[in-house]
Amino acid sequence: MPEKLSFEETIQKIEAAASALESGKLSLDESLKVYEESVGLIRSAEKYLESARQRVRILEKGADGSEEMKDTSDYSAEFTGA
Repeated sequence: MPEKLSFEETIQKIEAAASALESGKLSLDESLKVYEESVGLIRSAEKYLESARQRVRILEKGADGSEEMKDTSDYSAEFTGA
């Protein structure tokens, strides 16, 4: 089962992968594996951000047009690392 990561943990893993790729110390196969994992992490981060945007939209638009806090727990998605 893939590890569940927070947004911040996902970003840290993406940054670590970028550093590893930029170092030039990985073999081609290792570089491809790290790159592939990074693509999955980036997609997870994008989903997390889209969920956050949706939650903000919900907060901005109440049923009567006023700003109100709604329960957004149903809109939270679980994110996993690749």
